[in-house]
Amino acid sequence: MIKIKNAENTYKNKEWLIQKYIIEGLSSYKIAAICGLKRKDSIIGSLKKFDIKLRKRGAKANIKFSEEHKEAISKAEFGRKAWNKGKKLSENHKNAISKSMEKK
Repeated sequence: MIKIKNAENTYKNKEWLIQKYIIEGLSSYKIAAICGLKRKDSIIGSLKKFDIKLRKRGAKANIKFSEEHKEAISKAEFGRKAWNKGKKLSENHKNAISKSMEKK
């Protein structure tokens, strides 16, 4: 990805920002990376300043995913169950919880 150092020609320019965010559908994270920024806050601030409607978090602008890509997303880390789901408590642990609840 190409990084641009002159912010005046990037996220501080309404037309450039519309091109990247609306037309090309880049995320605020990707735009920040192009501009050499570590965080997206400046990009979000500029979008608001120029009254450019923000997309919902994680939303893509008119991007269609292939079935292969959808399958990869479903198998991704964030889609897994929490570490404690389906775990059984030992009798000692259950008793300890019961005793702590009785004290209240």
